[in-house]
Parts: sequence; structure tokens; C-alpha cells
Amino acid sequence: MTDYLNNLVVSLGKRLQRRKRCLRRCLLAHSNRLLRLSVCFVFVWFGALKLFPGLSPAESLAGTTIQIMSFGVISPELSVPILGAFEIIIGLGLLCRRVLRLTAMVLLLHMVGAAAPILLLPDEVFVRVPFVLTLEGQYIFKNLVIVTVTVVIGSTIHSKTPLPMSQQCANLNG
Repeated sequence: MTDYLNNLVVSLGKRLQRRKRCLRRCLLAHSNRLLRLSVCFVFVWFGALKLFPGLSPAESLAGTTIQIMSFGVISPELSVPILGAFEIIIGLGLLCRRVLRLTAMVLLLHMVGAAAPILLLPDEVFVRVPFVLTLEGQYIFKNLVIVTVTVVIGSTIHSKTPLPMSQQCANLNG
């Protein structure tokens, strides 16, 4: 009976290992695409809100920031819809492998601008500097996740010939 149970446990262990390897290959094959799709969704959604006055919770903060950065030359009424269109283009660029490298660089540059209120408008970002954030401050600091995801996406941009699956799996096991 113990031999039967030992064989059953060994057999189940081998099946579990095969399933784990299969899951790992599946995650490797699709995780980058899912990251790109989720960030695309966020950028297109938030960008679209900026196209319609009064819908974006970041409208006032974004408009004021751009007005300050442009030394008053660009009004919020002009800058916010342009910013929204720019964000939609970034989001859609994440879906197109041909422009993915450029999109990742532009997205990171955009994140620098999105973080500008931390320095330019600290009273809008913090209730108590530097620990208690306003809702707008939370909105800005969540961009750290987007920056990190963009770095991951950028690190996996391959040349036209990606690594063979065997090498990708070997990298995971290492």
C-alpha cells in the first residue's frame, strides 16, 4: 500500500511540475501583452475624460500645471484637451509593437510632467508634506506603478527576432 501511495505522490508531483511549467510559459507569453493592454486602457480612459470639460478629476491640476510650466502662455482650456489626446495616443501606441520603444520613452517623459505638481503645486498634492496626500496627490503617486510597468515593458522589447522559448524558460529557471 505504501508503494502505491508513494507512486501516486510522485506521479502527482510530476503532473504538478508540468502544470507549473505550462503556466509559467503561458505567463511569459502573455504577461507583457496584458501589461501593455492594461496601461493602454488607463491612458485611453483618462485621456478621453480630458477631452470633455468637467469629467476628469485631474483637469484642474493638469491645466494649472501646464499653465505654470508654459509661463502662462498655454491656457488650461487649450492644454487639457491636447493632453487628453496625447494620452490617448500614448495608450494606443502601447498596442503597436512598431512604435513600442518610442511610446515607452514618450510615456516616461509624460510621467515627469505628470509629477511636476509635486514641486509646482505642493498644496494641491499634500495635506501635510510629505506624508499625507490629497486625492490628486494619490493620483500622481500611482504613476509610480505605471513607470515601473513601462520599465518592464521596455526591458522586454526585443529586436525582430525574440529569444526562442527554450531560452526564455531557461532564464526563468535560473
